[in-house]
Amino acid sequence: MSNVQQAGVRAAVLKVLAELVKGAYEEARAEADGELADLNGSLGVATVELKLPTGDTIAQLTQSQSKQKVDVDERQLLAYCKREYPTEVETVESVRPAFRKALLGRLEVVDGKAADPRTGVVLEFVTVTPPGPGGTTLTFKTAGRDRVAAAYREGVLTLPDLLALPAAEH
Repeated sequence: MSNVQQAGVRAAVLKVLAELVKGAYEEARAEADGELADLNGSLGVATVELKLPTGDTIAQLTQSQSKQKVDVDERQLLAYCKREYPTEVETVESVRPAFRKALLGRLEVVDGKAADPRTGVVLEFVTVTPPGPGGTTLTFKTAGRDRVAAAYREGVLTLPDLLALPAAEH
């Protein structure tokens, strides 16, 4: 085989393998995320240390907590602040950004309705969306990537086991 043939075949094979590895990664990540979400929901587990078969800790998987979303009708916020906090309304007819952030940060949410805890007024111009499921973060430990590469080179980890590719369809 010529050099261009060898290089081309290698590139083609590695491209297919990269696509297969990417798909296997996405499946494994979704499975790990789902398992951690279940553990988090049932036992409150938020972080799991990830270890190679050798016992070396290589990374951790962490369940992040999502936050509720707050959408604001700016005109109604302005009208409310003119009434309740007139010194916080700028002459350009807007609520001072720092106060807006402080007010929205201290809102009390009951039954999906936001209220100003200082005045007790339910703020109809604020829409509260409950938090969705949190995501996860995969963080490698110091030298974790190197340990994975070494375990692969030493045969502790093998691509067929990691990819678990389905049988070819005929």
